[in-house]
Amino acid sequence: MNFYRICIVSTLFLFCTCFCTSIWAELAPLPGGPQLQDCSKALDPTRCKARIEARKACGDKRGDTKRACMATYLVAPDCSHAAQPKRCIAQKKAEQACQGKPSKQVKACLRSHRTT
Repeated sequence: MNFYRICIVSTLFLFCTCFCTSIWAELAPLPGGPQLQDCSKALDPTRCKARIEARKACGDKRGDTKRACMATYLVAPDCSHAAQPKRCIAQKKAEQACQGKPSKQVKACLRSHRTT
């Protein structure tokens, strides 16, 4: 009698685990952040469209190759729409100063240009 109970409970547990996992997979967000497809709702629609194009074109690349590919497609942000325009302008200047460096050097360069 105990053997049958264990079998039934184990089967139910396995079924519930598989079922709940499949539901969770459908509800969970995709990795890489939110994927905005409707650029009319974005603060900067032209940049949004360029980002979608860049993600499609550079999706199979990794590391410095991907960064270089994304840089060819992306448009500089319009700082007039930014919540903090001064910070946006400072970030643009820092990115221009650090352009063309390998990934680890880019991070260090951006940190050195960071203003709070």
